[in-house]
Amino acid sequence: MNKLRSVVVLAVLFWLTFKLFEVVAKLRPPGEEWDVAYFVGAATIDWLMYRATPHLIAGKLCRDVELLCIASMFTHAIGFALYMVWYPPYFHNWTIKAINYVLAFKLITTGGGNAFNNTDWRGLLRGVVLRRQSYMAQKAEK
Repeated sequence: MNKLRSVVVLAVLFWLTFKLFEVVAKLRPPGEEWDVAYFVGAATIDWLMYRATPHLIAGKLCRDVELLCIASMFTHAIGFALYMVWYPPYFHNWTIKAINYVLAFKLITTGGGNAFNNTDWRGLLRGVVLRRQSYMAQKAEK
């Protein structure tokens, strides 16, 4: 069972690694060898996230996130091959963005305590409403 805390930790870990890699990629000097290092570094980050995922979550969500990491690694390999034949990076950029959006949607909507599950919100609100009703009932009795 995936706890909300472990899903949030994984989501924050993904976001931090993506942002850190984005900053490092923007600071790299121009040159083809650094562009090759970009693709290798991006695939390495995806592989590290692939290895870290089972330590934080389990089940179908873990499998789906691992498949998204594999898809991202494959996309980086295809992007590198297209880069070597001077193809514009549009395919690579849009595919990676799509994978990241699917990953974010998957982490938000799957697992315990997700934001779109009505049962969880009703459970949270039920506690607030019951406390308020009991407070009002005590106030009326006095």
